[in-house]
Amino acid sequence: MTVPVLFLIYNRPKEALKVFKQIKKYKPKQLFIASDGAKNTNDIKKIDNLRNEILNMVNWNCEIFTKFNKINKGCGLAISEAITWFFNNIEMGIILEDDCVPNQSFFKFCEDALIEYEFDYRIMHISGLNLFQNKNITKESYFFSKHISIWGWATWKRAWDKYDFKISAWNKENKSLILSSIDNYWYRKRKANDFNSIKLNKIDTWDIQWAFACLINSGFAVVPKKNLISNIGFSGAHTNKKDKRMNLITNKIKFKKNNLVICNKNYV
Repeated sequence: MTVPVLFLIYNRPKEALKVFKQIKKYKPKQLFIASDGAKNTNDIKKIDNLRNEILNMVNWNCEIFTKFNKINKGCGLAISEAITWFFNNIEMGIILEDDCVPNQSFFKFCEDALIEYEFDYRIMHISGLNLFQNKNITKESYFFSKHISIWGWATWKRAWDKYDFKISAWNKENKSLILSSIDNYWYRKRKANDFNSIKLNKIDTWDIQWAFACLINSGFAVVPKKNLISNIGFSGAHTNKKDKRMNLITNKIKFKKNNLVICNKNYV
């Protein structure tokens, strides 16, 4: 049994096809493909070609759903609306953007974690990324963290239903209380800047709001002991330079239940 997959694409065929080759090996029974509309006339053909190429590569028994925007909504709205659309149709699933290449171990890890914690409302997010896999953070196959990574992840409809694009709860009355739940000083300061940027419309994104939803609902992320995702995107909506977090080595992992559901403060 496979878990539904949402694949988020735009105008990067080289990266997107590398990611899709891994999705194709997994052969999900339900595949959701979302693509924002073009920003300019130069991108129209590139975006249309990529949409068609992905669809033509589906050669297994699969139910396909598409959300292809005719106009450009921007990174924030396009992706958040796509994820909402995804969870309006299914109860749990895997989300991959066009530059986050998973290994096959990632899919099985997400499957096992989604089933194990389906009814545990303390868990809101399953990450495929581990930035510090060479550090001895845990002896278990995974640990729990408040750090949310969207470079290859999975969740449930019951968690995404708590998402608020406008982060309405970030106001003068609640700020101190919300930040007090973050132990690490630098991470707390960074999150405060992120949340302020969203409220002031300084950045067009969606993932900061997801981290906010998990934070105010005391939600944990499941993080694998070994890294399962390699980000190959050197350019995108918010970056155009190389990053040491790019092109990380991935490893295999086998899910083995961790009975101690507490936040691992060594991973931020």
